[in-house]
Formats: sequence, structure tokens, C-alpha cells
Amino acid sequence: MTTSHAELEAAVYDDGFEYQGIIGYVYNEAPSTCAGTVPFYRTFNAQLTDHYYVTNATSAANAAKNGYTDEGIAAYVFPPS
Repeated sequence: MTTSHAELEAAVYDDGFEYQGIIGYVYNEAPSTCAGTVPFYRTFNAQLTDHYYVTNATSAANAAKNGYTDEGIAAYVFPPS
């Protein structure tokens, strides 16, 4: 999952991933312009070739302490209801 078209193309054409379409929409703007949204954190584990996404900052920090690299806020989303 990515919000970057360049990253999508690299994953498909260089890394052999299959494009499966759009799964949802997110906001790239800070919450002040999209009221009610929260950060969508992205971490990556190169050894597992795995991304981990979460809306909880503590969970993102814990992943970063356990083999994942903190890639920051990928976007802003509405929290789960």
C-alpha cells in the first residue's frame, strides 16, 4: 500500500508486485485541513519485506523498537469507528 505513484511503479515494474487497484482514499494534509482525521503511521521491516500501518503512535513506536524502521506519517485517515 502506498500513496506514491512512483513507489507503486517501482513495486510493480522493478520488484514484481501485482497492482491490485485502489483500496481506499487518504488525506495528505494535516488534520487542521481535514477535521477529525488522525495520523496513519508507516513502518518497514527490510528483513521481512513488510510494511506495518497503524493509527496508534505507541504501536508504531513499538514496531520501530522491534525491527521496523519508522517511515513517519504516510497520510491522515478517519479513525476506526
